[in-house]
Amino acid sequence: AFDFAARAFIAIDKVTQLQGLFITKFRASHSLIIPYFSLILECDVYKLDGSSSFSDEKKIKVWKKLGEYTKKINSITVTGWGENFTGDGFFDGSWDKHLQYNIDSLNNNDILLSMGVLNQQLSKEIKQLFQSLPEKKFTFGLCHSDIALRNAIINSSGEIYLLDWGTARAEIVPHYELNEILLASKPSAKTLKAFLDGYGISQEQFKQMEPDLKVLNLLNEIDTLRWAIDKRPKAIEEYVIRARDAIAQIQ
Repeated sequence: AFDFAARAFIAIDKVTQLQGLFITKFRASHSLIIPYFSLILECDVYKLDGSSSFSDEKKIKVWKKLGEYTKKINSITVTGWGENFTGDGFFDGSWDKHLQYNIDSLNNNDILLSMGVLNQQLSKEIKQLFQSLPEKKFTFGLCHSDIALRNAIINSSGEIYLLDWGTARAEIVPHYELNEILLASKPSAKTLKAFLDGYGISQEQFKQMEPDLKVLNLLNEIDTLRWAIDKRPKAIEEYVIRARDAIAQIQ
């Protein structure tokens, strides 16, 4: 049995669309309120019976269902960007400011140059890639941000539930979810296809997305490394490795 204290808010208009998803608690500031809808359903405590142990055959089924769920989640319109939900219907971050900060940080005094993470030529190339992002017509939506088998359970009736909303945020969709899955779960080709099929993304569409996925992942990893330098020095080595791996993907 799984017991979770949950305090999630789902707009009445979205309940039927989200049937099958089990919403667990956000961070304290992350109650999910869908902007522009006034009717709210509050759900507090759930008890679910089920298993998170899957056979190889079941894993493919679960990944496909997770793809379906992710599309539904990503379809929820958000106001703002980032992980901090203000409680009044907005995420308080700005994608434009986030991007501009990372562009401006790629300069001759960049600490990543002295650390050997970047050289001058690479810094210029990455800056150009980041500067090209505003030209893209990205869609922003709600992201679960941790789609994985460990966050899914299946009950005796075969119903699949998605758990753990602690990292939910407003992001570019479906790119952010895809990058998190590719990095964290390292799916096989068969597993990835099942997820994409569930989401409704063809292999050709995914191939067309790959260049943007790589640039957005690089942006995320470099930004996170800068955060670690300022806020969590003990994690710098880990994030240097991740940043270099992201850089290698674009070379």
